[in-house]
Amino acid sequence: MNIKNNITFKNLLQIIITSLDYMDESLAGHSTRIAYNMMSFLKNDSRFTYEEICKITWSSLFHDIGILEKRPIADLIAGEENSAFSHSEYGSLFMKYFSPFPEYHVMIKYHHTPYHKLALLDLDEKTKDLCAFIYIIDKLDLYQVCNKEPNIEQLTQPYTPEITDAIKHYVSIKQERSQEEMQAELLSYLENMELTEEQQVAFLNILINSFDFRSRYTAIHCATVTAISDCLAKIYHLDEETSQKIHLGAMLHDMGKIAIPHRILESPDKLNDEDWEIMESHALLTEKILKDRVDDTVLKIAIRHHERLDGTGYPYQISEKDLTLPERIVAVADIISALSQDRSYKKAFSLDKICEIITEMSENGKICPSVCASFLSYKNEIYDYIMEIAENRKKQYEQITNDYK
Repeated sequence: MNIKNNITFKNLLQIIITSLDYMDESLAGHSTRIAYNMMSFLKNDSRFTYEEICKITWSSLFHDIGILEKRPIADLIAGEENSAFSHSEYGSLFMKYFSPFPEYHVMIKYHHTPYHKLALLDLDEKTKDLCAFIYIIDKLDLYQVCNKEPNIEQLTQPYTPEITDAIKHYVSIKQERSQEEMQAELLSYLENMELTEEQQVAFLNILINSFDFRSRYTAIHCATVTAISDCLAKIYHLDEETSQKIHLGAMLHDMGKIAIPHRILESPDKLNDEDWEIMESHALLTEKILKDRVDDTVLKIAIRHHERLDGTGYPYQISEKDLTLPERIVAVADIISALSQDRSYKKAFSLDKICEIITEMSENGKICPSVCASFLSYKNEIYDYIMEIAENRKKQYEQITNDYK
């Protein structure tokens, strides 16, 4: 997939920033500020090359990717020594396995580790300093979010004179910037380091995996929706441009789930009306994240996967006449993927049962009969393919889960 034809570098950065802000709205802008301040701070340290600073800045942007549930900011300031769940350690595993710059996962792992513990770790001095820098910069920002004045002397007291002096100097010369100004400066600095196609896709996959892997029941969902959509696009012999847009729309279709609470994604029971409304909101949140940042065709493919031909779907109750073939393909792929997987409230259905359900939905005017028929014509091949993908994804999920334990 040629992502550069569909998402500009600027829009990629904005998609990532907006998604991270939705993880916890009380921390909106926090990821941007940490990345910006790490970038600005390291420019003054001759030990770090331009390329290293870029990689560290990208990695800093994702420093809180391991947060599963919203937490009081006071808890984040207090650190994770007495916490039952370490978002820094969990997030570091995402960076280790999914980031294009996995060498900086250590910085994420220790960004809440105080210096008296950090000093004892078997890390080289440069890495240890990097962990110290992000620890202090993160703390300073969290204090500001709480409208508390940080005690710089107390915060830097345990550190080496070199780290203490560097932090104090940076704080003394630091100028206030708006979120827009920081984003603009990040873009200006980062865009001079060419990212490969694979690296850009990897950044999107960090986000996608962060919400897919929140639940063992959804860990394989986006990957299988994308795979089924790709297969159906091939069956229709669609041109490369359309096929790429289907692939990207399928890949991004659940971006809004980054804001859905873990308890809802993992609920073992049928959702009540209030929680179901929150779950349904993911489609509109996906639109907010992607609007004006991806091609309009890709946007519609992504946000219309719960629409139905008879107008009973959501979020806009769009009916048959307004739903394109690519949108119908991803809608059917989403259903097949969900039916083929375990959920907290059900076991995976057999292929025969899946075929029975989508045939009934087709006959009842819910989903496209042509797309349904196309799947049925190649059901065994597609099913075997997605089971293989599902198995690989399960192994990734289990690896992260086991590593965290």
